Amino acid sequence: MIDYFCPSCDSPFQLKSQSKPVGSKIVDAAYSEMKRAILEDRTPNLFVLHYDLDTWAVRTVLLVPHFAFTLSTVEKRPPLAPTARRAGWVGCNILLDKIPLHARISIVSEGTPRTSTEVRNSYNRLRPLEKLQVEKRGWTLDVLQIVQSLGKMEFTLADVTRTPTTWPSFTPKTPTCETKSASNSRFCVTSAYSNSSAPAPIGYAERAATP
Repeated sequence: MIDYFCPSCDSPFQLKSQSKPVGSKIVDAAYSEMKRAILEDRTPNLFVLHYDLDTWAVRTVLLVPHFAFTLSTVEKRPPLAPTARRAGWVGCNILLDKIPLHARISIVSEGTPRTSTEVRNSYNRLRPLEKLQVEKRGWTLDVLQIVQSLGKMEFTLADVTRTPTTWPSFTPKTPTCETKSASNSRFCVTSAYSNSSAPAPIGYAERAATP
């Protein structure tokens, strides 16, 4: 699961590379191990690399920080067939489209690298999330992903709660679903962008939802 460590800070990294463009999911290792790693807060940072096989050129590099994975970002795959060498083994896919956009940090885009300053700034904007407990961080990231997927500068509580198919897989123990959505929608934006000089890309319209 870990491919190498940073020689400066000893942070673990995993590299997934492919010759086809990066899609919405990436094949990963055993589902049980990935789930355990998320719950125990020991997932490695992930590099996703797309290369051009004909020109031997790097086209895309994305960085997903180790603290950006939640149970909602992992898809359980069917067990291997009884005739397979590892019959019954269950793998998983990493669902990139379930990771908040700002947690998929672009390092190289269409063959053009971003500056180290730009990459570090993007990473540092997310660092407040690293300090949260696993459960609260998972909820915050899931709500942030849902809110960003709305594609609106303003949104209502009803906009968020009407997306049950993408609802977070584990949530803090608070009274009701709507209460959790309202408070954590605001909290996730504050947490992710409190140290950023740039304005938050989403807003919250706190008004009563009407049928």
